[in-house]
Amino acid sequence: RDAAGEANGVGGAASAGEPGQEAIAAPASDEFAVTVEKSGRQGLGLDIEVQDSDSLFIKSIKPGLIFEWNKRNLQLQVRPGDIIVECNGVHSNVQQMVAECKSFQVLRMRLRRPPPIDLSTVPVPPLPQIRQLRVSLLGGDTVQQGVGKGDAAAALLRGVTADWPGKSDPVFEFAFDLGVFERAWSDLLAEPPEGVQGNDRWGVGPIGAWCMQGRVQFQPRGLGKVSPPYDLEA
Repeated sequence: RDAAGEANGVGGAASAGEPGQEAIAAPASDEFAVTVEKSGRQGLGLDIEVQDSDSLFIKSIKPGLIFEWNKRNLQLQVRPGDIIVECNGVHSNVQQMVAECKSFQVLRMRLRRPPPIDLSTVPVPPLPQIRQLRVSLLGGDTVQQGVGKGDAAAALLRGVTADWPGKSDPVFEFAFDLGVFERAWSDLLAEPPEGVQGNDRWGVGPIGAWCMQGRVQFQPRGLGKVSPPYDLEA
């Protein structure tokens, strides 16, 4: 952090390289060079920390010379996570490298970009199992067909019971809301009148399994009472 303060205090202005020379994209895991030149009181704008005795780790980039360099060299931008390995020919000594950053007229830095992390090899911690999930509908109702609370309740119930309940599925407890969930559930369970083709029994087998296992429940509570959305210990 001390090194970061010294680097931020350096004055100067960014140089976009030799006139007419295009910046070449830096390989994702290779080294590349950056040159900045003093012309005022502007600092490097680097928040850096000592990573080891040989290099400086760039934590963030603030307004300054490197920020201006990045605007002029879109294919050769310095990024957080890059590592400074040399300053004006000085390497393997962070104290001298910081001194060069502090007293330069022209600063030539050699940086290294670490290879990207392969997220497929990073272990993912197991998520806690939710044993009970409370579902409620927010907002007011509407008389517009197809988008009312009753329609939303029916869609939610179809969604959670479209497949057979598994061991990881929670118990669904639907909040009381003027009976919209109860009416939608009754419609799903209702037998069609004699002579009527088809019915609304979405996934007849799975619905029976959810019923028999008590995995769909309805809160016998009045309006205005708030329950947490889930309970790990239920």
